[in-house]
Amino acid sequence: MIRERLREMGLDRPLLTPAQAAAVLEVGRPTVERLIREGRVSTVRVGRKVYITAASLERLVEGGVPAAQAAWLALRLMERAGLRVELFTDPKGGFRASAGGKEALGVSPEEALLALAEALAKEEEA
Repeated sequence: MIRERLREMGLDRPLLTPAQAAAVLEVGRPTVERLIREGRVSTVRVGRKVYITAASLERLVEGGVPAAQAAWLALRLMERAGLRVELFTDPKGGFRASAGGKEALGVSPEEALLALAEALAKEEEA
């Protein structure tokens, strides 16, 4: 939803100014500044300027859990289940996670851990 809106507005890029983010969300700049203070959107500082990540706007609108937080929770649950989780870079690029005889690939460590958790969960359901 946010990606389509960004394209329509000619703002299809990973970083937005607070004013651009306000326009995308159709709120005032003070609301965006409050979202930043509350940590509900991710920011990147370049010199004295602050930019908001488009991905964090998507999470905000869609109500999703940040990938890093979801991966950390999945890792903790796998360890509590007695699984030894290994994470390493893949020679072909990306990351590989393994545990319990299963392996999964991802372009980031978070994606690899979440893919592994999904594979293990599917195995449990079967």
